[in-house]
Amino acid sequence: KVGMLAGKPATIQSFLEGKGVESGTMTPAQCRAMGIVTARMHKAGESFPLRRENPMGLAAWKALFEKTKSRAAEVSPHLSSLLSAQLSEIEYYIPRDLPQGAIHADLFPDNVFFKDHTLSGIIDFGFSCTDYLAYDLAIVINAWCFDAGYAFVPENFRALIQGYESLRRLSPAERESLPLLCRAGALRILMTRLHD
Repeated sequence: KVGMLAGKPATIQSFLEGKGVESGTMTPAQCRAMGIVTARMHKAGESFPLRRENPMGLAAWKALFEKTKSRAAEVSPHLSSLLSAQLSEIEYYIPRDLPQGAIHADLFPDNVFFKDHTLSGIIDFGFSCTDYLAYDLAIVINAWCFDAGYAFVPENFRALIQGYESLRRLSPAERESLPLLCRAGALRILMTRLHD
């Protein structure tokens, strides 16, 4: 039920069974399930008429970079210049005409619950917005296709894409843009972590 609590919108939800996955421990089966559920959400949103600007989209990144560049130097001496170069390159090359729709924008392992090896639900829709569907998929790739040592896991990637395309085929332009969108998603997460 949606209502107001202390002057703010609030909702009460029933208990969701299961638990999140520990980062770096994802299996190909879990990644396939993530691909399927991501595509299912994208398909379900095709007729959703409302739009919400992505508060963490490309337009907000310059301001976010300005707020975080001093923190970047604390992490690594050259991180600020690397972030600046990546931001400029992504702004220049990011496509402007990919399919858009309602996206979750925060599908990290702690927001996805599994019970008995079955995906039981998704939480934390606070960053949901309108943006490229392939950008949402790129965030999932970054969050689900790397092991605990941050090495890319091709089996997880293949399972994720196969699951996704079992319900929604990526266009050639989306497929070609995935590497850049993965970089964009990683840049956004890095800057928000520096900010936090």
